[in-house]
Amino acid sequence: MDAPCVMIKYGDSDFSALKKRISELDGMLSAYDENGELFRLNTEKHAVLSYECARLLDGAAGLYRQYGKVNPALGELIELWNVNGDDPSVPSDEKILDALKTADIRNISLDGNDCTLLNGARVNFGAVGKGFALDEISKVLDSEGTQCAIISFGSSSLLYGEKPDGEVFKVSIADPENDSETMAVFDCEEGFVSTSGGYERFFEADGKRYIHIFDESSGYPVETDLTSVTVICSEGMLSDFLSTRIFIGGTEELDRWLSDESIQLIAADTEGNVYCSDSIRDSTELKSGGFKFKDRP
Repeated sequence: MDAPCVMIKYGDSDFSALKKRISELDGMLSAYDENGELFRLNTEKHAVLSYECARLLDGAAGLYRQYGKVNPALGELIELWNVNGDDPSVPSDEKILDALKTADIRNISLDGNDCTLLNGARVNFGAVGKGFALDEISKVLDSEGTQCAIISFGSSSLLYGEKPDGEVFKVSIADPENDSETMAVFDCEEGFVSTSGGYERFFEADGKRYIHIFDESSGYPVETDLTSVTVICSEGMLSDFLSTRIFIGGTEELDRWLSDESIQLIAADTEGNVYCSDSIRDSTELKSGGFKFKDRP
């Protein structure tokens, strides 16, 4: 998952099953672990996947077909830009176009657990992996009869069960201009919370910032007037996917998502405006003077 994991269980100190499952999922989902199945699939272009990996790939492709913009077949482009690597740089337009040719979702052929990547395609689970892992971790907590737990990979978290004191969970959202500070705090019931933005992973070249989230139409890192998007819902993979999807779409598409009653949304734009779903507005408190609530754009 390329992130530290924080685990809290109320009234239970046995983390062995959780640690084991997280380790399994981390190895499975990593595009860089030479012993993992995603690495093997991307290298050999064919693999018989585990049930979980095949389900994740099928689910990520399905979400892309439904909502667009967050393409699991962008792996070659992500590798080319190497935003998270040691020495990232802006690729040539020719190389970007070559990478985009591999990114057609139809280049992923999945038949049951049997997967073939066509035309040089590579898969990347960066926009769904943490959420999927939290869905799987929730099953472990179910099997253990856990009363309450918090499992967090930083940008995606699971709030499980009910706190012993009956109080709701309190969740903080980082200030996208200074991630050591807090932009907002909100009350949350049981569910999954994911935040996307360009403020944690980026590089700068010739005075321009290039983030780790990509525009599949241009092959360049996305340019959006949103700085932070947090999605709360009942499915981990969906919250992870949609936080990225909504971030890419910008304020122009925000009304659509604020009207979606299946999710709760908190989004900030480059002007310091914060937009909230009606159901969570009253329980959200802004902590930074640089932000202000605004009605739908």
